[in-house]
Amino acid sequence: MITPMVKVTFMGPRRLLMGVLDLVHSLGVVHLEPFPIQDNRLKYIHFPADGDQQANLRRQIQILLEKVDRLLVSLKAPAQPSRAPAWLFTHHISREDLEEVVRSADQEITPVYSQLIELGDELTMLHRYEKVLTALYPLLEDATEVQNLELMGIILDRRRTGILPLLEKELDRITGGRFKIFTRPMDRDNIAAIMAYPPDSEAMIHRLLGEESIAEIQLPSEYGDKPLATTLRLVIRRQKELPEKIRKLSHSLALISDRRYGALCRMREILHERMDEFRTMSMSAQSHHTFFLRGWLPEEKVENLLGTMKSNYSDEILVQAVPVRFDEHDHVPVHLSNVPFVRVFEPLLGMVTLPRYGSLDPTPFMAFFFPIFFGFIMGDIAYGLVLLGLSAWAFRHFQGHPLVRSLSAIFMLSGISAVVFGLLFGEFLGNLGEHWGLHPILMNRSRLVIPLIFIAIGLGLTHIMLGFFLNLTISIRQGHRKHWISALANMVCLTGLVTVILSASGYLPKGEHIGAFLLLLGIPILIFNEGLMGALEFLKTLGNLLSYVRLMAIGLASVVLAQVANTIGGTAESIAVGAFLAIIFHTLNFTLGVFSPTIHSLRLHYVEFFSKFYQPGGKPYKPFRRHRLL
Repeated sequence: MITPMVKVTFMGPRRLLMGVLDLVHSLGVVHLEPFPIQDNRLKYIHFPADGDQQANLRRQIQILLEKVDRLLVSLKAPAQPSRAPAWLFTHHISREDLEEVVRSADQEITPVYSQLIELGDELTMLHRYEKVLTALYPLLEDATEVQNLELMGIILDRRRTGILPLLEKELDRITGGRFKIFTRPMDRDNIAAIMAYPPDSEAMIHRLLGEESIAEIQLPSEYGDKPLATTLRLVIRRQKELPEKIRKLSHSLALISDRRYGALCRMREILHERMDEFRTMSMSAQSHHTFFLRGWLPEEKVENLLGTMKSNYSDEILVQAVPVRFDEHDHVPVHLSNVPFVRVFEPLLGMVTLPRYGSLDPTPFMAFFFPIFFGFIMGDIAYGLVLLGLSAWAFRHFQGHPLVRSLSAIFMLSGISAVVFGLLFGEFLGNLGEHWGLHPILMNRSRLVIPLIFIAIGLGLTHIMLGFFLNLTISIRQGHRKHWISALANMVCLTGLVTVILSASGYLPKGEHIGAFLLLLGIPILIFNEGLMGALEFLKTLGNLLSYVRLMAIGLASVVLAQVANTIGGTAESIAVGAFLAIIFHTLNFTLGVFSPTIHSLRLHYVEFFSKFYQPGGKPYKPFRRHRLL
C-alpha cells in the first residue's frame, strides 16, 4: 500500500536553522523540498545565497572531507577495524575537533604512506632493469680488471649480423687499439655488452653509437654520477633490500589502519552529513530574522517528530503538520509499505515508475498473480523443486544483497506454485512421472488443450476484470466520473461477451439473452462516454484477454520439450548416454522454463493489467537522513 503522508512546515528564528536541519537529519523521516513562495504576502522572503562566512565554512568542510578521503585511500580496510571513539557519535561535534583528528591522523599516516609509495616505485623501476642487470653483472669481474679505462653498457641486436666486428673495428680506429668489449647473451634478440675505453674517446664513441643506432644502457638517474661497475653493484644490492623495507612499512601502515580506520570512516560520514545540511539550506526560505522549511513525512511519524521538536526547542520552532490536499498529489513523494510477503515483489515495480500518490499500489496483486502465472506455465514437480532449492540457497547465501534476496524469495514462491500445478497436471520431468504411477489431479494438459485454453482465458478475464474494478474504485475516490463510467461499461461488456460465448458453447444454457442485453447496454455507454475510441478500446481489451492464451502455449511447449528429452534418453544405446542426453535437454528446458514464465508473467502485468488502472508518475520518498557510507 501507499503510505499516507502529511505536509510539514517548520518556522522559526533564522539563527536556529542549522540546529533544526541537524535534528531533522538525525530523525531521518522528513522528505524535504524547496519552499514555494507563491503568496504575495511573503514578498520579503528569499532563498538564501551563501554569505562569505557560510561559504568559507563550507569550503573548510570540503577540504577536510578531501583530506579524510585521501587518508582512507592510503589505508587498507582491516578485517575488523577498531570502533570509532564514542564522542564521534555524539550529537554536537565542533569543526575544531574534526580538524584536530584529521591533523593527527595526517601526521601519522602520510609520512609512512609516502615512503611506502616511493620505495614501491623504486622497486618497480629496478624490476624493469632486471633483465639487463642479470646479463651485465657476470661481466663485471672481467671488466673491472681493465685499468684506467671507462666502462659503458650497450645492447646489440642479434639480428644485425656483423654489427659486433664492425663495432670492434671502429673502436680500434677511435681508441688506437685501447679498448675491450665483454659480451653475454641477454635474450633471444639481444646481446648485452660492456665496453672499456679511454676517457678522452667518450665523445667520439657516443657519436659512433648514435650513427649505428646502438642502444646505450641508461641506468636509474640517481645512480648516474657513479661508475658503471659501482652502479651495477648498488642496484643489485638495493633490489635485494627493498622488499624487506616495504614489508616493514606495510606492517606499520596496517597497524595504523587498525587504530585509525574506524574513526576516519566515521569522520567521513560526519563531514558528508555537514555537506548535506549545507545543500539543504538552499531549500529553505528566509527573511532577515525567520526561516521556513517544508517537507513530507509518513502520517505515522508525525507524533514522534512533534514531540522531538518540542523537547529540543520548546516553543521557539513552530511545526505545522497538515493533511495532503488533492491538488498536491503530483508533488507528494511515494513510500510503499507492505507486509514482508508482498514487499519482496516491490523490486518488480521498480521496472516502471512508482504509482502516483493517491492512486493504488499494485504490488499486492502482483504478489498474488505472478506466482500463479509462473506455476501455471512451468507446472512440473521436479522443475519446481529444483527452482525452490536454488532460490533457497541464493536467499541464504546473499545476506548482504537485498535485491538478490527479494528475487530469490519470489522464485521460491514461484517454485512452490510450480510444484502445486505439477501435482494438478501430473507432471514430473514431463511424462516421466506416469511411469512411476503419478496421475494428474486436475487434467493432463498435453491431451486437453481446449480446456486448458479456457482456463488460461479465465485467468486473464479475472485479471483484467480486477484491473477495471480497481480503476472504478480509484476513479470514484478521485471524482473522475468519466473514468469510472468507462471502467464500469467495460466490465459490463466483458461480462456480456463471456456470457454469450459460454451459452454458445453449451456451458451456460439460455444465457445468450442476458449476454446480448449486457453488450447492448455497455457498448452504447462506452461510445457515449468516450466516442468511437471507447469501442476501439474495448476491442483492444479483447486482444489483451486473448494474450493470456500464452499461459497455455508456453506451458505446453515446455511439456513437449520435456517429453522429447525423455524420448531421446529412453532410445539411447546405453543407460549412461541416455541419462546424459536427458539431463542436457531437461537442463535446457528448465532454463527456458524459468526465463519464459518470468518474462511473460511480467508482461501480462505491465501491459494487460496495469493499463486498466495504473497511474504512474510518483516520485520516490527520500527522507533527509544520515547514511552509513561503509
